[in-house]
Amino acid sequence: MQERFPRRIDALADVHAFLERFREAEGVPEEAAFRMDLVVEELFTNLVKYNTDGRYEIEVEAHLRDGE
Repeated sequence: MQERFPRRIDALADVHAFLERFREAEGVPEEAAFRMDLVVEELFTNLVKYNTDGRYEIEVEAHLRDGE
C-alpha cells in the first residue's frame, strides 16, 4: 500500500490516516501502531525539515514482511 503526500508538515495528519488504513486492512496489532507512527512521523518530518529544496511529494509505502 502506498500513497504520496505533499512535502509539508501539515500533511502529517494525512500520513497518520494512511497508516491507520494500512493497519486496519492488514490486521497490524495495536501494540505496533505507536512504534509505526513514531518512526514514520520522524522520517517524514526530517524529509520536510531538512530537505528544504525538495520539490517532489513524499511517497510512503507500507507492507508486511513475514507477518511483521
